[in-house]
Amino acid sequence: MTTRLDHLLRDTLTELADEARPAANPTLARTALRRAGRMRARRRAGTAAAVAVAVLAAGGLGSSLLPEAGRRGPSVGASVHATPELPASGPLTVAGRLVVLAARSADGRSTIVYDRAHDRYTRVPSTDVVPAPAGNRVAVQATRPEQLTIVDLTTGISVPVFGEPARWPVSWSPDGRQLAVLALGTNNPDQLMVIDAVTGASRTVASLDPSNCGEYCFATWHPDGSELAVAVQRGLQLYAVEDGHQTRLLPVHGGVAGLHDWSPDQRYVVVDGQQHRTQVVQVATGTVVGTLPGADAKRVYWSGPGRLAVPHAGGVDLYTPDGHHVDRVPLPPDFAPDGPVVLTTL
Repeated sequence: MTTRLDHLLRDTLTELADEARPAANPTLARTALRRAGRMRARRRAGTAAAVAVAVLAAGGLGSSLLPEAGRRGPSVGASVHATPELPASGPLTVAGRLVVLAARSADGRSTIVYDRAHDRYTRVPSTDVVPAPAGNRVAVQATRPEQLTIVDLTTGISVPVFGEPARWPVSWSPDGRQLAVLALGTNNPDQLMVIDAVTGASRTVASLDPSNCGEYCFATWHPDGSELAVAVQRGLQLYAVEDGHQTRLLPVHGGVAGLHDWSPDQRYVVVDGQQHRTQVVQVATGTVVGTLPGADAKRVYWSGPGRLAVPHAGGVDLYTPDGHHVDRVPLPPDFAPDGPVVLTTL
């Protein structure tokens, strides 16, 4: 990426951040978010173009983009004590089929993302990147929640997403073709929306009363891909993606951050529970079966039916569902030790 392009993207994101200072109370916060939704289209387009060109430039650099590019580093799981290297090709394995999909770079200026099409890691010039669990797209947040750009890492094509201010984070569908977001309407109620990752077009699935939202009110996908989940006062409410009707109310209390919170057999789910404790809950009964001390519910991943992985401080801690710590796997120094790490199962 050229210095000029890097400055363009950084200046754009900084400008957006300066305009998005949090308000002092919920009413002012909602007003500020709605006002942000009227941001000029040309500024959005400039940000989207900068991201897309930067990704293309990074892809063109190939494996020279990352250190030690001439050889393939060992799998993370090769030794619990060895410091691993980032492989020149292929994904970095953590445990079993669990691999690193994305991580903030050590310099804190970009996100290192596994490019499935080219079978290597590349850099996206933003620190707010949500990679799709399938396919080869990423959603880039340009500082403020309602400003999104969807980038195809295979082609470099970017799709700016416009619309109402929304509650971050967005959530990818299991097939990586759609995103879900809970948008703050101009007036109540809020809108549960689905975004097409190819065109950027959005549609409203259901209207929600914000007063019915739980403490952790945002939209996520159910693993079967046919339902969306929103934490409400009475539990976890599921909505049909096709027409928005309410399908089920699960006795799960707490915020579900994404697909990665669901166990492979869908019998358990990780939530941000009472007093912000990260808990493992039995879906059918709502029973808490375990607590993960110090873990962020947004950064917990299932590596198998009986294992949970939690990236933390330069490594990945492995737990049983009842909260017993069983192992720690180090991560490469290319990743920021205090930055988010996204894992997935391939």
